[in-house]
Order: sequence, then structure tokens, then C-alpha cells
Amino acid sequence: MNWAGKSPAIFHPLRHLPAVAAALAILLSTAPSTAMDFSGMTDSERTDLGHEIRRYILENPEIVLEAVLKLQQQEEMAEAEQGRAQIDLFSSELFDDKNSWSGGNLNGDITMVEFFDYRCGFCRRSQDIIDELIASDGNIRLVLKEFPILGEDSEFASRIAVSVLQLAGRPAYKRVHDMLITHRGAFDQEVIVEAAELAGLSPEILSEQMYEDSATGILTANHTLALELGINGTPAYVIGGRLVNGFNELEQLRDVVAEERVWQN
Repeated sequence: MNWAGKSPAIFHPLRHLPAVAAALAILLSTAPSTAMDFSGMTDSERTDLGHEIRRYILENPEIVLEAVLKLQQQEEMAEAEQGRAQIDLFSSELFDDKNSWSGGNLNGDITMVEFFDYRCGFCRRSQDIIDELIASDGNIRLVLKEFPILGEDSEFASRIAVSVLQLAGRPAYKRVHDMLITHRGAFDQEVIVEAAELAGLSPEILSEQMYEDSATGILTANHTLALELGINGTPAYVIGGRLVNGFNELEQLRDVVAEERVWQN
């Protein structure tokens, strides 16, 4: 699955009926306690009150949307808090993984982890955006997590990349990563030869390393980590303590980084 930017949801009263009911409950629950005491009311009074509430809502329908938005905000806050707790739980695997490439400002005040797939079109579109974000900000540490989910070619490309990192180190990995993320066509033996040349390795050694248990273990660990974080598409980012799914434009990512800096302080 690829994550694209999500369009704002269109409010439709029938489709959002459960949310409307829950939101109205929130509205009623915020009313003064004396106004919520129905124990002394007769059935006739309850019926009259129901009619009056219905009339008021029909005359002021905007309060329903306000209630739904309030409910959505509460749910988003709860989801964000849960996400932060999960990120904190797996902070070592995310931010201190020696088997994943890191770059940018290694002493930056914000760490950004990207889960990506070399065959993901949105990941390719994000490449220049991420490079510009890192270069223009100057205080972000970037960690790249190989997360091949789009078939055999994706896994083949990621095996090349993790093997280069193991055999030749960070600078070689970045050169090969940039080549793979912009590659068009099949990922085959010719790509191995090109990657080996960029990394200063022999194609034979690189080919052997690609299917070593150590290379397989890195990809398996990344998939397990993504599952724990609820990531099932690419690109996906962990920025500070926040999970961001899907393609984002430069200004959107800058906003998240700024918000995380405020949060940390």
C-alpha cells in the first residue's frame, strides 16, 4: 500500500450518524448537573423536553457539526497520545538502530525516521522534499528504514542497500540509496553491478551479502517495528514523537518539525 495525502472528510449526516450521536452525548454531558437531573420528570415532561431539544437542534444545526468536530479532536488527541507512547516504547529501535543509515545533522534536535520502499512512487516524489527539508533546516537528524512491501523487486533493492551499508558504510549507502530511489525499470543483476561500483565493492561479494542472515534480519526487524507502530504503507515518518503517514509537501513537514520542537520544549 502507498500512502497518499488524505483529502478532508466531507460531512454527511447519515454517514456520520454514530459520530453525531456520540457528539451529542458529549454536549449533554457538559451541561450543568442540575440540568441533567431527569429523575423527577413525568413521561409527558420528558416527551416535551425531547421535542424541545429536537426543535432547538433543527433551528441551530451548526451545533451538531461543532459537536462532531469536538469529538474528532478528542479522538485525534487520544490517538496522538497513544502513538507517542508507542514511539517512546520503541525509541531505541527507531532512533538508535546501528543497522539503519543516519545522516543530516547527527546532533540535530529533531530526529526524523523515514520508512520507505524503493518502488513506491510517493517515496520517490518525497526524495527531493526530504533532501530540501534536511538541508534548509540544518538541525534535523535523518534515519532511513528499509521497508520493502511492494513485491520482490522492492525486497531485492532493499537487500542491495542494507548489504552496502554493512560492507561499505554510510557514505556508500547514501550514494546507492540515491541511485535506487531514482531507478526506473527492473531491479536485476545490472543494478547490483551499478551499486557495487558506486560502493567500491565487487558485485560477487555484494550478491553474496544480500542473502546473508544478517541482511535478512535487518529487513525482518524493520517490518516488525513497522507493525508495532501501526505502519502498513509508505512513505511513513516518525518525526520526534509523532507518526506521520503518507506523502507530505515540504511545508507540511516543516510544520510538523516546528510543532515537535515546541512539544519537546
